[in-house]
Amino acid sequence: MDRSIHIDQDTLAVFALGALEPRESRRVGMHLDQCERCRANLKGFKAAADGLLHSAPPVEPPARLRANIIAQISKAQPARRTSWWQRLTNLPLAPIALGLSAILLALNVGLWLQVQEVQQLEAQLLAQVNEDRIAQGLYAYPDVHRVLIEGENVYGSAIYEEYLRFAVLYVWGLEPLPEGQIYQVWLIEPDGDRVSGGLIDVEAGEEFIQAVVRAPAMIKGFDGIGVTVEPAGGSDQPTGVKVLGVDL
Repeated sequence: MDRSIHIDQDTLAVFALGALEPRESRRVGMHLDQCERCRANLKGFKAAADGLLHSAPPVEPPARLRANIIAQISKAQPARRTSWWQRLTNLPLAPIALGLSAILLALNVGLWLQVQEVQQLEAQLLAQVNEDRIAQGLYAYPDVHRVLIEGENVYGSAIYEEYLRFAVLYVWGLEPLPEGQIYQVWLIEPDGDRVSGGLIDVEAGEEFIQAVVRAPAMIKGFDGIGVTVEPAGGSDQPTGVKVLGVDL
């Protein structure tokens, strides 16, 4: 600012009271640093301002007035925007931790069930592959015996070798059973006792069944093979309807 242009008296008076806007106050301060005349005028205004401060004794405002002023100021302040992180940190931690634990537990249980299902399916596929290999091997065995299977609406054949501990049934016509029931294969001993040779589960749409019958001893020690309807999981002895039989 050109020092030949001095600060007017009104501006100096307001400056002395500290009531100028920051930008205007900086402008006046820069001029005062370079202008001795304006500094001298400012001293008079400062003396007058100091006199005003000490001209009246200090008075303590009533407590109610102070409380009202604070309340009005609080109402007048605009609501502060909070970030999503601030809102999150203000939430109670215990319910959040409990909710996250429940979610993680549900995910772990779901994953465990999926793993169990996959393992069960894998075991079933391996068992089926193993049965297919047994059936193919027995079918190609040189001294294999083949016997026709006859039953009501059921037909097929059984193949076996006397000195092996398994036989294979090829059956057409077995109907899917209601839930809670299953077909069970029995090996018939010479004294008439029955020994379980395994279970056959027929699914909807299956017209042909290949089942490996597993025996506790060589097949030559048994007189025949039969199949009955039993509760799911099988029985210790036949309890249901016989659907087919074959003499060995």
